[in-house]
Amino acid sequence: MSYTPKTLLLLTCLFIVGSLSQIQGQDLRTALKKLQHTYQGKEQMHIKMQVSAYENATADKAFYEQTVEVKRQDQQYHYIYPGNEMLLSGDLLLLVNNQQKLITCQQRSQMEQENVPENPLQNLDTLMKHYQKETYLGKRQGYDHYRLEQQGSPIQTVELLLDPATGLVHQMAYHYKAGQYVTIDFVVFDLNPMFDKQTFATSRYIKGKASSRHPIGAYQDYQVIQ
Repeated sequence: MSYTPKTLLLLTCLFIVGSLSQIQGQDLRTALKKLQHTYQGKEQMHIKMQVSAYENATADKAFYEQTVEVKRQDQQYHYIYPGNEMLLSGDLLLLVNNQQKLITCQQRSQMEQENVPENPLQNLDTLMKHYQKETYLGKRQGYDHYRLEQQGSPIQTVELLLDPATGLVHQMAYHYKAGQYVTIDFVVFDLNPMFDKQTFATSRYIKGKASSRHPIGAYQDYQVIQ
């Protein structure tokens, strides 16, 4: 069975949450458990990933590449991926399609505002059920090298390179049972970022209230859908 680039990215992202942790030493499960409490209290982060998909692990050139960026501050989120953006700020959810030049604007209820995306590390017991076996492989290019064997998924093994100085993930590599190979390089992994005041401002995209909202600035030729 083969997978399209979008399917590969989706399958990969389903397991990427396991990387959002500071891990040191050779006992991966224990390290994840110890840091669960720390991550439950995190109110901001900035993560930028370079995703590359190859036909197999020995291929020299990727057949699919893209950059994904996630910014969070309290209950505000900004997702950036090829051709699209999503901004979650206050009572508004903006979906920006840069290819079609469309801005979809949705008003959020108080309940929706309080129901923010769950911290991916809040249930590590469920997360670790995906792993049948984890092995510490020693050092690789100065990074701690782990291999996780998957069970009941299209992914056969996952390899992690962790920075021993910071404990953060440097790279993840996915070996799919169908043969494909996907790497994720963490270009930015900042758990204490300083954001510009405009980072989560809806005023970068639209202006006005309710039915009178219209695009502004660099998005003035976009169509607003509500």
